[in-house]
Amino acid sequence: MAGFFGGVGGGGPFAAMGGMGGLRLPQVFDEEYNSYSFVFQDKAHLEGSDKIFLPPSALDTLARLHIDYPMLFQITCRASGKRTHCGVLEFSAAEGSCYLPYWMMQNLLLEEGGFLQVGMDEGR
Repeated sequence: MAGFFGGVGGGGPFAAMGGMGGLRLPQVFDEEYNSYSFVFQDKAHLEGSDKIFLPPSALDTLARLHIDYPMLFQITCRASGKRTHCGVLEFSAAEGSCYLPYWMMQNLLLEEGGFLQVGMDEGR
């Protein structure tokens, strides 16, 4: 039996994965969403903010990562390549979508419904 489980220092059948339970979850948050301005969500009063709304699934993913607070995201318009940084105000956006101030969309050259990459590096 010692040979199967690796005995001393052998690692056994799970050695290639770093030992029992050795699989690591990715420590990088990198998602893509269809983006819409707050105006489309009857949240025009948030137009002056520098924060975005993400879907609840983003919170689920972030909760599993070892991140630092406050959360700071880099957002990138896929079409233009322009990017900026922002925080998150709520995790209440529809799944697959994010909402942000229209001024941010203009700076990114992002159209309503356009793809927005939202990322956070490891350890951040």
